[in-house]
Amino acid sequence: MGKSSRYRYVSRREKWNRTRRNVNLVLIFGSIWAVLWMIMKRHEIIGWLKTYTY
Repeated sequence: MGKSSRYRYVSRREKWNRTRRNVNLVLIFGSIWAVLWMIMKRHEIIGWLKTYTY
């Protein structure tokens, strides 16, 4: 019985670690995607700034 209870506790911790890891991956990929999108849209943003400032 002790073995099964320990396994359940470990599985719960594993599940929590997995979800946390997934959240971290999502955050990392989201930030990378945002940076790439900004780099891609940089020309458009610079053009907009020029049209508005000049």
